[in-house]
Amino acid sequence: MPIDDFRPRLAFRVGVTGHRDLNARACRELRPRVRARLEQIKHLAEQAATESQGVYDDDAPAILRAISPLAEGADRIFAEEALELGYELECPLPFHRQEYRNDFTDEVSKRQFDDLLARAKGTVFELDGSRKDAPAAYALVGELVLDQCDILLAIWDGKNAKGEGGTAEVVAHAKRRRIPVVWLHTDSGALDTIITPNGSEDCGRVTCGGIDERIKDAVWRLLLPPRNPDPVGSLHLTERLLAPVLVRVWRLYETALTAGLRRSRSPADAPPESLAIHGFQKQYASWDRSANLLAGLYRGAFLLNYALGVLAVFLAILGNASDRDWGWAAGESVTILIVIVLVASLRRRRWHLRTADCRYLAEQFRILCYSYPLGLAPCKPHPPAYYLPAEPGNSWVEWHSRAIVRQTPMPTAKVTDDYLKEHAKAIRKWVRGQIHYHDRNAAKLERIDHSIHLWCWRFIVTAFVAALLAWIFHSSAIFRFAEEHHNLHAWLLLFTAGLPAASAAAHAISTQGEFRRLVDRSESMARGLRSSLSRLDPEAASSAAKLRCQTEHLAQVLLNEVADWQVLYRKPAPPPG
Repeated sequence: MPIDDFRPRLAFRVGVTGHRDLNARACRELRPRVRARLEQIKHLAEQAATESQGVYDDDAPAILRAISPLAEGADRIFAEEALELGYELECPLPFHRQEYRNDFTDEVSKRQFDDLLARAKGTVFELDGSRKDAPAAYALVGELVLDQCDILLAIWDGKNAKGEGGTAEVVAHAKRRRIPVVWLHTDSGALDTIITPNGSEDCGRVTCGGIDERIKDAVWRLLLPPRNPDPVGSLHLTERLLAPVLVRVWRLYETALTAGLRRSRSPADAPPESLAIHGFQKQYASWDRSANLLAGLYRGAFLLNYALGVLAVFLAILGNASDRDWGWAAGESVTILIVIVLVASLRRRRWHLRTADCRYLAEQFRILCYSYPLGLAPCKPHPPAYYLPAEPGNSWVEWHSRAIVRQTPMPTAKVTDDYLKEHAKAIRKWVRGQIHYHDRNAAKLERIDHSIHLWCWRFIVTAFVAALLAWIFHSSAIFRFAEEHHNLHAWLLLFTAGLPAASAAAHAISTQGEFRRLVDRSESMARGLRSSLSRLDPEAASSAAKLRCQTEHLAQVLLNEVADWQVLYRKPAPPPG
């Protein structure tokens, strides 16, 4: 796959939360401050595009998005200034738009609302809030703003929220979710503040370097790629040449060991076409293909390494027992050379690590196919406690995942009963597909593990019988018969020395493949997903809030499983056979 296929478009999203009841004087004083911060963020994003050195799509201009629910006061000041600066406006609404208009009693305010919605160019997500529980509707739209933004602009007096969904509550949620918050105090005499993901605060006026540097750090931390921006899924020429051979080696091996196992006729567990509108399905397909190809390279390489190691032993024995020493020695030399090339490729091209990274990205995008239509942000993986790298998010994989999400527009939808039922149905089908996959995977790997251990015993028992026969020949009159028939001695040597090596190689393949542990993981995951499916509330499709909550839980469970699998897969490449 060409490297250009992995280059995202640079995008950055700014959300807003703030007070509605701002007087005319406060609005006049806040407007230039809001504009200055938006100009600053726009300038930083443009600088990041230059600093990133071509890892973004150079042919497409940067996208700047402003996320605003368009309430009176702070939301509209933010939206108007953002539009003037060239930002694209996206509007999550707590109610359907006609119902939301009832929040505004002034006809001038209603016309302003309609005009801003029209300038949003259709990117409007109308939630299904109810007037019977209006605070919950405002709280949900605040969560949606946080789901869709990279940095939050809070126009706030610093006081506690008057009710559910207030500005203070949204800021508190942003801090818990480690979203940077730029706080513009509604008191014109107060200093601007940035609350960074580590919980610290830094104050300073617009002209002060302190807060500007902290905002720059927050924006660039998200936009700039890691030190090694090479796409893990792009294939080198050598890999393209080796892939057909090594993938075929693994497939033949897998087919031979699972002979007789009932094959599944179910279609691939891919997201349905109805969920392809946001482009995550295409991302899933690309990374899934790369993950499968790299997994075939890695598995085929370590399988071939051990097989060639056994072959080298057999060639050495046959060369020792044959008069044609040079021919056997040449074959052994070529075999060892191939092993060296494969081991070098495994270590230099990091097939096992790249397989894990590509699989993580594929699963992240598959999950987004189901969660993003509900406005949910990507889940963050929770790796096991024993795997705590210093910077888990500072990798090309995490950076690329965030970049693709940032460039993706907010869902455009009107949340109705039919919309929720359609997505609830797709989510249940998704979970059933995952259960089917893990059941099938456990059965296949169980058969492979059983077959390998069976062959281990066959090899070692045959070697024991051959060693016993050799001992009998050497300790009796039959020894003279064996001496006269040199071929019999060579075959016994082949069995007694070669088959233990074959048994050891089979055991090494089983250990390297971690088949037993993967069986246990798939069986455990299938049980957990069945439990989750049985607990899916039939009423979840009755509201966006309930369906979002259950979908987020399922997404977290599935992503955690992939993150844990990564830990298992990220072990050193196998040594030479």
